[in-house]
Amino acid sequence: MADGIAQHVEEIVTEISMSCDGRPWVIVEGNSDEKFLTPRKLKNSPKFNVAFGWENVVEVVKKVREENIPTVTIGVTDRDYRECLNIKIGLINIVETDLRDTEVMLFYSGAFKKVITELGSLKKLPKINNYKINYKKIKNEVCSLGDQLARFRFYCQNNKLEISFRELNFPKFFDHKNFMINPLKLISHLNGKNENKVSIDDWENSQSAELPEKLRDSRFLNHGHDLMAIIGQGLRKRWGSMSSQEAERHKIEGYFRVGYSDEEFYSTAMYKNLTILLES
Repeated sequence: MADGIAQHVEEIVTEISMSCDGRPWVIVEGNSDEKFLTPRKLKNSPKFNVAFGWENVVEVVKKVREENIPTVTIGVTDRDYRECLNIKIGLINIVETDLRDTEVMLFYSGAFKKVITELGSLKKLPKINNYKINYKKIKNEVCSLGDQLARFRFYCQNNKLEISFRELNFPKFFDHKNFMINPLKLISHLNGKNENKVSIDDWENSQSAELPEKLRDSRFLNHGHDLMAIIGQGLRKRWGSMSSQEAERHKIEGYFRVGYSDEEFYSTAMYKNLTILLES
């Protein structure tokens, strides 16, 4: 673990050990996860802390347990591809998202129709019989592109290519005219951000490679941030007239969080498992 990350983990553990109000702690991966959970009504009014990455979430929970700190501390992580990569966490105080990550849960929720209707142009959105908005067509188009990028993500992880996809700048490789990902521009973008490099052969191999059975379901394959970014790109020209600033991924995700109902959240395994641990 890098020194800076290790220090951050220790700081969180120290803060937990010094808390004396009896409230439990929920440790999450990123700021967007904290924003997702904070407005929800949760048992015993937990406090939140952002560990920046699932490995750090696990490390915090592990250290709290090892140091016999009595405060209830629970980690919430994205499901990611760990099951398919045979990565086991092995801790009971960890709750995973129902789908691949929080943003995928938002994408497949009732918030989808609300966001598309609110932000899209009624003149540009595809219709069924020139009347009703064809939400299924929009969702399928987003998923199709998301699948391609997710296949590449999984391929790089599965083959240990050590390629970081953090902070992808979609306008650099997104073809608005044809509504597609330009593989060569994507590869150039990734190679400019990484010490290790990938090639067009890697991309093509990733698109033809057989996936584990679980990942043949887009809900467990797709990366939620990619889906949100693709929606943002679509709302710029294909389905709307938003500016590049208005269509930024984090802003689209904010709309989805607002549109995601408490009722949907309370029906998830994620909420039910979190509730059990918060009551312990």
